[in-house]
Amino acid sequence: MRLWRVFTGVILLLAAEASYSISDSSSTKSAPITDSAATEQVAARLVASVDAVHSGSEIYLGVNQRIIPHWHTYWSNPGDSGLPTTIEWSLPAGASAGDILWPSPSRISLGTITNYGYSNEVTLLSKIKIPADAKIGETFTANATVDWLVCHEECIPQQVQLSLSLPIVAATSPTGTGSPLILNALAQLPVDSPWPLQLKSVAGGFSLEIAFAQEQIKQIKDIWFYPADWGVLVQNIDQPYQVTANGISLQLKSGEAPLKANQPLNGVLVISEQTDQGLLATGF
Repeated sequence: MRLWRVFTGVILLLAAEASYSISDSSSTKSAPITDSAATEQVAARLVASVDAVHSGSEIYLGVNQRIIPHWHTYWSNPGDSGLPTTIEWSLPAGASAGDILWPSPSRISLGTITNYGYSNEVTLLSKIKIPADAKIGETFTANATVDWLVCHEECIPQQVQLSLSLPIVAATSPTGTGSPLILNALAQLPVDSPWPLQLKSVAGGFSLEIAFAQEQIKQIKDIWFYPADWGVLVQNIDQPYQVTANGISLQLKSGEAPLKANQPLNGVLVISEQTDQGLLATGF
């Protein structure tokens, strides 16, 4: 993410390349191209934050994945193995697409392997800029080629092609509310931490100091730091934390590609708390 302090130590190790088992190298494509496509493991759909667009506006488009039980796809840093989902956009002239906005991930462990990704359902958002000269009365069509690796005990690379067309309306016309999947996805994006954070260098890794109030600590059921870059931390061991006078201290072990001098530790801190509404997981 964006909130972590700079680690100033220098440790030199070689980065090891993650590997995974491929059971089937074939790609799965949808024909004809529509807003929905499915493989045996994943049903994908292209959704929008609006029902119509204005010239020069910005909207969200999302690739929604519904994944069958026991299988998963991957976060931007897949962890010990795997590959992140990619979206290649084909848009009208003058339009542009931002990078994928990644929801907070979960840990997926199999033996000594710990991966970061998504089970059951996820929507990957991209911000889309509509051309300023888009003509009222015409349609704005977005095409997406989506590649992912879906895994259980085996991994299968898959590809679908999706397309969505939205009418271009006058600036005074309503654009509608679009798919509720977009709002759900926005709510799952990491947010800025409300607590002061400090990263300290310790033997073999780091200590992430989080200034929690003591009453908040009692509500924590799980806490995990997901590094944005592969190899900077060891994924497949616990991240124990200790209660301190100022909050908690989360212990992180350096991985096979540790931070270099003046390199920030980027990532997402996911905290699960027991609330009156049940278990709530939030990424920071």
